[in-house]
Amino acid sequence: MTEDRDIQFKNFSHPSPVSIRVKLNGQSTCQSSSGRRADMNFQELGIVCPQEASLGDSSSMEPVIKACCICGTKGTADLFTKCSSCQAVLYCSDECRIADWNHVGDGHSHSVWCSKMKNYMTRNQELAELPFTYAKETACANFDETKYKAFLSRHGILNHGFWRCETIGFNCENVPLPKFGTLPIEGDAYVLPVEGLILEEPSTMTPTSLAHPLQNWKEYYDWRGFQMDSPIAILLSYPLTLYHILAAHLPRDYPHLNITGNGCKITIHIIGVEKEADMIPVFSELGVLLPNVEFIINMLGPEISHSVGQQTKKWDKMKVTLHKTVYHHFNGEAPDLVIGFNAGLGAYRTWPQTLKKLQKHRVPAYFTDYCQYSCECSNMAMQGLGLGTISAPVINPFRSPVRKFCQEHDMPWYSNGFIFHLKYSTEQGT
Repeated sequence: MTEDRDIQFKNFSHPSPVSIRVKLNGQSTCQSSSGRRADMNFQELGIVCPQEASLGDSSSMEPVIKACCICGTKGTADLFTKCSSCQAVLYCSDECRIADWNHVGDGHSHSVWCSKMKNYMTRNQELAELPFTYAKETACANFDETKYKAFLSRHGILNHGFWRCETIGFNCENVPLPKFGTLPIEGDAYVLPVEGLILEEPSTMTPTSLAHPLQNWKEYYDWRGFQMDSPIAILLSYPLTLYHILAAHLPRDYPHLNITGNGCKITIHIIGVEKEADMIPVFSELGVLLPNVEFIINMLGPEISHSVGQQTKKWDKMKVTLHKTVYHHFNGEAPDLVIGFNAGLGAYRTWPQTLKKLQKHRVPAYFTDYCQYSCECSNMAMQGLGLGTISAPVINPFRSPVRKFCQEHDMPWYSNGFIFHLKYSTEQGT
């Protein structure tokens, strides 16, 4: 989800123009992010604009630009101080630090969150432990947009095929994002020749066993025949996360359900859909992992383009249909399972009505999110609405191997980083 961000928790992004501070000859100077000062030599300052950086030269991509979590002032990392306790959030001045600590009115004073964020920071190493040969690079705290573009460029996939979804919105403050589902994908969608051949050709794989499902990326790569230097996990995090929920979480949390056995048909609603609408074919991997299950998938989201609404794609035992709508306005077939990727249940004004609908029908509903902070805000939203709570978030073994960079804090963020499900209150919603 990328819009309608509400004030239920601190917004760590600042879309409006903010000031940028840099040091010149030991002195701090300032400029607006909405334009350059005519007399300022950026090379002399040591600042490299991302669009001007050579993607093949890591030295040209320094320094990393950070931002104050309160006022949004941007600058090089040496201009900011972290909270001395949690080491998670950044401030440009004592005034901003004090203002954050003494903030009142919405429950998001740093005095309330500091100890929680300190605990979140202890998961850094655990989240970075991934089997890929490139993980040390992509799970680094300073792996920002420019470094990510350089990584994609080295693999020959930058702005090609499905990989174009990975750079939507980069360096585009105040520029409206395109409607999802309309990104033109021409030619080889996966671009990577070996991986594309494996994924697009009819599978001869031995089906995975739900009694002993694949547990992590290493097991999946070995099963599929991918090398550990392949970045294909970045795209496949979505279908593999869904597989993991079906194979590991659902049987444990809802043991009375039997919707993934041989010959079963399962209806899944994926809600809050955005870039997933441009990557529908990657979900066909579910049919390879669970070939004896018939999948009916409805993808729903208000940011899906009108031009692709109601479009359907079919494979052997899978049908995926796009719907441009918020979930609480959808009147289609009742689902067996609801999924929301990187949902941000406490961050968007459209979620409360959807959560009420889910509670009313008490459908099994699982969500992923980038970090524990967002999961806690989701729990606050559920409790605040009187609908129940969420389960304890757990690290997703099929999270993206790319750490999401945030200028205003250093908490570990990964796409599909954590998984939780809704735990409804005993009273039916109204």
